[in-house]
Amino acid sequence: MAGSQRIKSIDAVRATALLLILLAHCVVAYGAQHVDGDGAADSVAWWLFNYVFLGNGFLMFSFLFGLSFFFQMDHAEAKGIDFRGRFCWRLVLLLLFGVIHNAFYRSDILMIFALAGFVPVLYHKVRTKWILLACVLLLVQPVPLMEAVQRYVGTWVEPPHDPAVDPASLWDAMRDNSTKWLVWKAQYQWDSGRLFYTLAMFMLGTVTGRLRIFEQPRARHLPRIAAWGAVFMAVMLCVEAAVPDAFHGYVQNWRQVATVCCFIPLLAWLYDRPCLQSLLRPLYSVGRCTLTAYITQGIILTLLFFRYGLGWGTSTTAADRVLIGLVFFAAQTAFFTWWLGRFKYGPLEGVWRRLTRIGMKQG
Repeated sequence: MAGSQRIKSIDAVRATALLLILLAHCVVAYGAQHVDGDGAADSVAWWLFNYVFLGNGFLMFSFLFGLSFFFQMDHAEAKGIDFRGRFCWRLVLLLLFGVIHNAFYRSDILMIFALAGFVPVLYHKVRTKWILLACVLLLVQPVPLMEAVQRYVGTWVEPPHDPAVDPASLWDAMRDNSTKWLVWKAQYQWDSGRLFYTLAMFMLGTVTGRLRIFEQPRARHLPRIAAWGAVFMAVMLCVEAAVPDAFHGYVQNWRQVATVCCFIPLLAWLYDRPCLQSLLRPLYSVGRCTLTAYITQGIILTLLFFRYGLGWGTSTTAADRVLIGLVFFAAQTAFFTWWLGRFKYGPLEGVWRRLTRIGMKQG
């Protein structure tokens, strides 16, 4: 069956990924100066940050980007349309959204996705086995691996850390975010390996779409896939505990990939259960409005945490900030549920769609 029907469980998984990204950013106060308590609640918050929030939401989003790319191409090809050119224009628009969001929040991922998103267009007609091979090679993450080896043998020279800033005004923040922070972001994407496994997850998402894993009858295998992902994750946890300190960062990247290989099929299967459909309807709404949700999170929460706003970064603990994130996400969920009861698309999603379709024949 052509991928013309929206899979609600994927919308719910997308909303979950957005929540994990939100909570990871909240723990570190969206990059603002912050304080932390020493109680049990803070210890739990930081454990969740390290093993549940950190990296996992981003990787899930990357996977879902590749999957969505396949769905859009599949839907267009079912109508006899080559959507690749239009998808490139869509990426240009996403980049503009990212530039605006990045001015408020320096760790914006939309710009990264927009630029890396041209790669799926290049491999769209490539055979699946070659895409999988490229995926595996990218997951090797050569730059972080070389860094780990150099750390182990003692030849590693620590580069300058990200510039610590505490802008006095919103204008200062927007200026710095749009200039020197862009250089740091590009360097971080390469050095950390984030760029490699972003592209790898794009490819894995596209291949999963080609194999119709989330469509019946193959969707019944999702629990088995999740179980294998859990085994992979357990192995990586053991390896992470056993390897020398120099390799912890490198193995952590693999552990995050393993976690996502468990999370996505498990959540997709769980969210597709008939008994949960009514309960999950608000989550589906967030999943259909992730562009609006993500951008508003970055703009509003930086105003809450930085000193040019309310300065909550230094007046809250990590546990407090997790609670703030959860309350904010609940408010967004209520709003998007209300909005989609009246409109077909989210606020920015509607703008993005209309701009994407400029010059296209209607129908």
